[in-house]
Amino acid sequence: MTNASTPASDDPQLTQRIAQFENMTAADPENEMAHFSLGNSYLKAGRHAEAAGSLERVTELNPDMSKAFQLAGESMIQAGWEDKAVVMLEKGYEIAASKGDLMVRDAISKALEDLGRTPPLLSAEIEAEAARCRNQQVRQGLGRVLAQVLTEEYSEHGVH
Repeated sequence: MTNASTPASDDPQLTQRIAQFENMTAADPENEMAHFSLGNSYLKAGRHAEAAGSLERVTELNPDMSKAFQLAGESMIQAGWEDKAVVMLEKGYEIAASKGDLMVRDAISKALEDLGRTPPLLSAEIEAEAARCRNQQVRQGLGRVLAQVLTEEYSEHGVH
């Protein structure tokens, strides 16, 4: 007896989630998270063209959401829309870099390289913003480490 997994597109729970998010986006077309969730659900179901459309709508509603640009571009590639995907990915790369979203930036860079493209060169303004974001992330990380060290230090000495 084999234990074959059900394709994502045949998953009744996924089908139900898609219907739920379709209803949410129809009821509130400005709801970026509903569109994002719908796009992700379409992706899981292998419905790449529909995923691309939903995720592209997210980029219109929230032009700073770099993850939406990444997923929209990847969906467009899967749907066979390479030229449109490159435009989406390049824009997402710039946004991710400017916000310090390093994981998204790197994923977009890989997607572009897989298409034989190089990531766009960043303007001096975007580079400066990226450096500012990285510095802020480092300071926040150091603050968390310092807080943890102090907490451990106080605990060792019975100070509460």
